[in-house]
Amino acid sequence: MSSASLYAASLGLTVAIETPLAALLCSRGGRGPGAGEVQCAALLANLVSHPAAAALISLAGCPWLAAEAGVVAFEALALQGVLGVDPKRAWLASGLCNGLTAALALAAAPG
Repeated sequence: MSSASLYAASLGLTVAIETPLAALLCSRGGRGPGAGEVQCAALLANLVSHPAAAALISLAGCPWLAAEAGVVAFEALALQGVLGVDPKRAWLASGLCNGLTAALALAAAPG
């Protein structure tokens, strides 16, 4: 499989896992953003943060953990800034979503 195909699969799996989980953790029924709004914001945040982190790691030699911490921060701030999600909830959701997909990536990594 080519590196472009691997990257596309990685991004697709990340989005497939993180967007519904973020909606579950951040949507508040009638008192806040709806699930669809959270999913859209999470999708857009991932479409920015995922390629940025990949570029930082592969092109700039950024340590993986530092890039992942930046992704968590960016996505939490996006949920707060775009949708007005409570800061604690936004940081918790971003940390859980990215922690899960990072753990899966590490488990699937060769060697």
